[in-house]
Amino acid sequence: MNPLRGISYAAILGMIVSLTPALAGAWFAIRPSERLLSYIRPLSLAGIFAALCTVSLGISNLAIGLNMQPEFNIHLLLGGMSEVFAAAAISSAFLTVAWVCVAIGMRRHDPM
Repeated sequence: MNPLRGISYAAILGMIVSLTPALAGAWFAIRPSERLLSYIRPLSLAGIFAALCTVSLGISNLAIGLNMQPEFNIHLLLGGMSEVFAAAAISSAFLTVAWVCVAIGMRRHDPM
């Protein structure tokens, strides 16, 4: 069972937005600089808000889908919730990777 089989374009966009801090963090780990570090902070906030937006949009779509069913369907509810939280988990994993790379870069970064 693939929890991302019915993922929306908005969720894909949210995960791409969350991927950008991970890419910037990886670049910071390779070539640390204050300027790049100053970009990672707002990119991380964008990733967090994209993940929150993905969750809220997914729950809204799930509620609409459940409302269209003639009777309550637990399989639709659980499948929809897994899609919502899978996208949020992937976004969170990208942000985790970003800040681990920042920690690696800070260790290599010489402030002087």
